[in-house]
Amino acid sequence: MKKAIPLKRVTAAATAGSALLTAGLLAAGPAQAATSDTASPARALSCVVELGKPARGGSGVTASVRTSGCGTNVKWNAKLQSSRWWGWADDAAQSWNGSQLRRLTATCAGVHDHRVIVQAVVDGQGSPWKVGPTATLNCG
Repeated sequence: MKKAIPLKRVTAAATAGSALLTAGLLAAGPAQAATSDTASPARALSCVVELGKPARGGSGVTASVRTSGCGTNVKWNAKLQSSRWWGWADDAAQSWNGSQLRRLTATCAGVHDHRVIVQAVVDGQGSPWKVGPTATLNCG
């Protein structure tokens, strides 16, 4: 029986001029402030982003990202990362448009912290990367 992977939820609003991830639920720095150009309710598109905590899966590590309520004009970039002595290494990456559930999987060796990060891109402008929960995994 597979164990459910908990997801961390954050609300995102994307406009034609910029992409915003708000609500302060993820620890990647402050969200961008809306300007008069981007605050128009008629141009805003609400999205829900859920970032799963990385877990062991077979011989690797896996984490999920779910986007919902998003139009196809919102492009998502997600990366599964592991900690190294020099910083975070990108172990897996995916990009998609709109609302989808994606699972990122990478090989796993040793003991490292793992996390998933996500960025919204609208009209070529990306939001700051948002960071999901971190898990310390022992992959032997």
